[in-house]
Amino acid sequence: MSSGSLMELGDESNQTRPPPRQQDNAQWFDLHPNRELLNPSFEGYKLSLDGFVQYKLELKSQLDTYNFIESNESKQKFLLYQHLKLFGMQNSLIVNQFDDSSLYFFDSELCLNRVVYNLPKLVPQRCVVATNLKLNLQNYERTAVTMKFVNETTAVIFDGFSSLYFVQIDVPSRSDNPLVSENWNLLLKWDLSHPETTCVLKDALFYNGLFHCLLLNVVETFDSKTTPKFDTIINWLTFENKNSQWTLKRKRKINCYSSVPEYAVLETNGQSVYIAAPSYSNFIYDSEKPISIAKSITSIPSSDQMDTQNFSEKFYTWSQNNQEINVKIRLDLHKKDSIEKVVKSDVNVNLRHDFIQVIFRDSIILSGHFSSIIKMDESTWFLTNQETSDYLELNLVKANPGQTWQYFMKDQDKYGEYKIDEEQNFANQMSAEAQAKSSESKSLFTLEQQLEECDGMMDEQQMANIENEDIYMMLRRMDGNSHECTHKSFINDTKFLFEVHLNANKSPALCLRHDVDGVLWQPQRVSHPAPSETVWMTHEHTFYAFGYVQASKQEAKFRSCPPDCSYVAVVDTKKHVYVYKQSLNKSDTELKHRKTGKLVTQIAKQFLISLDNDAEIYGAYCANDYLILLQKDSCYIFKINVE
Repeated sequence: MSSGSLMELGDESNQTRPPPRQQDNAQWFDLHPNRELLNPSFEGYKLSLDGFVQYKLELKSQLDTYNFIESNESKQKFLLYQHLKLFGMQNSLIVNQFDDSSLYFFDSELCLNRVVYNLPKLVPQRCVVATNLKLNLQNYERTAVTMKFVNETTAVIFDGFSSLYFVQIDVPSRSDNPLVSENWNLLLKWDLSHPETTCVLKDALFYNGLFHCLLLNVVETFDSKTTPKFDTIINWLTFENKNSQWTLKRKRKINCYSSVPEYAVLETNGQSVYIAAPSYSNFIYDSEKPISIAKSITSIPSSDQMDTQNFSEKFYTWSQNNQEINVKIRLDLHKKDSIEKVVKSDVNVNLRHDFIQVIFRDSIILSGHFSSIIKMDESTWFLTNQETSDYLELNLVKANPGQTWQYFMKDQDKYGEYKIDEEQNFANQMSAEAQAKSSESKSLFTLEQQLEECDGMMDEQQMANIENEDIYMMLRRMDGNSHECTHKSFINDTKFLFEVHLNANKSPALCLRHDVDGVLWQPQRVSHPAPSETVWMTHEHTFYAFGYVQASKQEAKFRSCPPDCSYVAVVDTKKHVYVYKQSLNKSDTELKHRKTGKLVTQIAKQFLISLDNDAEIYGAYCANDYLILLQKDSCYIFKINVE
C-alpha cells in the first residue's frame, strides 16, 4: 500500500490559462441513424396491467444518503445549477459491468454492501462485503461515495472528499456460493489536494498496466469578484506501478467552464476522453506536456479586440431568407488611404459553425458569435468593387433551414443594420394568406390539440431567449497527448437521455433523442488523423417513441436500459417506475389493426410499477432479467419477464 499527494507533480496554478474558445482541426461527423433500426410506422405502447415478481430486502444498515446540496445550503454557501447537476443526482447503486449477478452500495457507516440478485434457485439476499477501507465520516464537505470497476475484481473508489482508493477482491476468498462474503484488499490510497477535493468519480480504466481516473469537480474561477462564478473541471489522473509501488504518473485537466458534461468517459485505450457538453472544453494543464496556446489568427480573440473604436456609423448590413444569411460589409471605412484598391489578399475570413472573424489588412474589423449556427462547407464570401465603396459579401447557409435569426451577431450588432429581404417578405405574405384561408375550414383536431404540455410550441419570445444563449451541445473526442479535439458531432437538435454499458469491454453507450425515438450510440476506438469514412459512433439500438414518452415524465430521476436492450425504464423520484417493452410476441388470440385490417405480429407494452411506500429512490439498475431499486431502508428486485 502506498499513498501520496497530487502536489508532488508541481503547482499548475502558474500555468497560463488559455482563452475559453480556440479553433481546432477536429473532423466533423454527423450522427446519421441506421434506417434499418428505425420504425416510422410504430403504433405506440399499450398499457398492460400485468405485474412482475417482486423481492423486497430490508437493509440492516441504512443507505448512505448524505446530501452535499442540502448540507451546503444550510451553511448558506453559494451554489449554482452546476453543483446540483454534478452532486445532486448520483445513482447510489454501484454496477460491476463485468458481473451480472450482484450490485454494491455504501451504507451510513460507509461500509460496502453487496446485493446478490441473480440466483437460479435461491431467493436473492443481501450480504455485507468485508473491507478494510476506513473512509472519512467527519468531513461535511464531501459528496456521495462513487465507485467504478475496471475489471471483474478491481475497482476504484473516491470517498467524496479527498481520498482515492484502488481496491481488489481477494480471489482465493471467492466461493461458488455467491452469498459468501467477499474480502477486499487495498492496492493504493491517494490523497488529493485542494482544489481537486470534493469530486465525483466519473470513469476509471485499467489499460496496459496503467490506471486512469476521471474526477469532476466545480471550482470558483479566478476572475470572480462580486457574484461567484464556477468552472467544471475534469481531472484526468494516470497511475503506474514502479518497483511494486503505485505512483502518480501524469495529471491532466480539462475545463468545461460553466457547463457540467452530460457524458464524460475514457476511451478504452486511455488515449482520449469523450465529452458531451453544451459548451466548449479544452485542456488547461498537463504535468508531462505544456499546454500550447494558439497565437495570432489561430486563436479566436474576444470581441473587444476589434479595431472599431473610431466608428460612429454602421458598416455592414445583413438580410436573411429561409436558407441563408447575406451580409454586406463596407471595407472603405477601414482603409487608411481611400485611393487604395482592395484585393483578395487584403481580406482573411475565419469561419466556424458558430463564429466569424474578419481580418482586413492585419486589423480585426469583425469578430463574434452568430445568433445560431451555419454550414461551414456551403458558406462563401467574395469581394465587390463599386464606384464609391469596396464591399465584402458573405453568403452563410443556415444549419437549420427555416429558422429566423433574431440578430446576426451576439455582441456586434450595433455596427450592423438589418434589411428585409424583399423576395422572402413577399413569400411570407403569400404563405400567411394561404394559411389564413386554410384556417377558415375547421378541422376536428389540430396539431396543438394533439400535443401534450411537454411538447408545447414555443412563441417568438421563447425562441429569442434560447437563441440568446451560447449553448450548443457537442460530442467531442479530446486527445490526451495532442490536447486537441480530434472528432466532434453536433447533437444540439437531440437530447441526451442516459448512458449505459452495452459491452463491458467498451466505453458506455449514450442514448440520444432522435425525433421521437431514443437512439443508442456506441463510441468506437479511433485513430487520429482518421480518414473521412471513419465511423466513431455506431447506432446500436432504437427505443421507439421513447424520446416522446419520457418527455412527459416530470418526476423522472433515472433512465436506463439493460445491456441486451430488451426494455427501457423511467424511474421517478418516488413511488413509480415505467417500463417499456417493444418486442413482445402477440398472444394466442388473433389481433388485427382496427383501421388497416392488417394482422398484428408484435405488441409493444408499457408496464407501471408502484412501490408500497413513498420513500425516495436513490438508486436504480436495469439488468437483462431484473430491475433493481434502492431506497434508504430497503431494496426492491423485480423479475422482468423475457417473454
